[in-house]
Amino acid sequence: MKLKVLAVTGLISLLYGCGSNEIDVVKNGRLHEKAAFTIGDIFDNRALCSSTSWDYTTDDKGREVVEYSCTLNGSKALLDLMYHSYANAHAASLSGALQSSQQKLNSLTTRIEENKEKIAKYERGIVSIKDTIPQLEAGMAEAVSDVERQNYSSTLTSRRNEIQQLVRAKEYAMNELEKSEDSYQTLASRIEEEMKAQGPEVSDILDTFKDRFYADDPIFTEYYQWTVQDQSYHLAAAGMRLERDGEVESFVPYGDRGIEEALAIAHGKPIEFSAIEDSKFYFYKADWLLEEYKKSP
Repeated sequence: MKLKVLAVTGLISLLYGCGSNEIDVVKNGRLHEKAAFTIGDIFDNRALCSSTSWDYTTDDKGREVVEYSCTLNGSKALLDLMYHSYANAHAASLSGALQSSQQKLNSLTTRIEENKEKIAKYERGIVSIKDTIPQLEAGMAEAVSDVERQNYSSTLTSRRNEIQQLVRAKEYAMNELEKSEDSYQTLASRIEEEMKAQGPEVSDILDTFKDRFYADDPIFTEYYQWTVQDQSYHLAAAGMRLERDGEVESFVPYGDRGIEEALAIAHGKPIEFSAIEDSKFYFYKADWLLEEYKKSP
């Protein structure tokens, strides 16, 4: 199977699927010629997804496409985080008395996301280095000279030291994350109390905002769309949606670079990310989808 890149669009054109219908053509295909798993195997077994579905439908350009949809884990937790951030910002703008607290809350939100990214990076480093240990140990066991054995021993010591450094860095980031989350909750509670003290007018406005924000069980989903002709398939679009009661409220297409990053997560890190807030990529897409809620209620 060949991997073919269209220079004009920059999107990935994947050829040579097999199957009795369009969905099977895509699901039985592969992301590239050396991929160990099929597209169906990868996309239906992601820790990031609470559920997945495949459909043959018509896109917004009138094309018949195979569409994969993933309901993203952690939608409720992320919505709660963003609701408190937006609501407190609105309260600050309405009362003029909470702006300093809101700035601190925004700073804590950023710190929380940064520490989550650090923890994920350290975990990747630990796994990557651990994967090299058995090969080095085997090499040392098979070494025929003292010089070779010493070189392997030195490298092993260095790798194990690197693992310990990463473990300590991860523990520090986890402690910082815990402190930031505790500070966030404490500050958010204090702001909520201060908001109530501003009077019924502000409280009523924010209650209305809360009702609108959480209306109809909002969730975040991710989609990929392929066009299919005979046994050939082309990744035509991908993106993220905010849905309410099964209806799309807003969506953000990934674009070429976004598709590459999303595919790298889906293919290279199917287990590493288990919730939407674990990745800055998805976090910022979700923030964009909720753009209208940043405006004054």
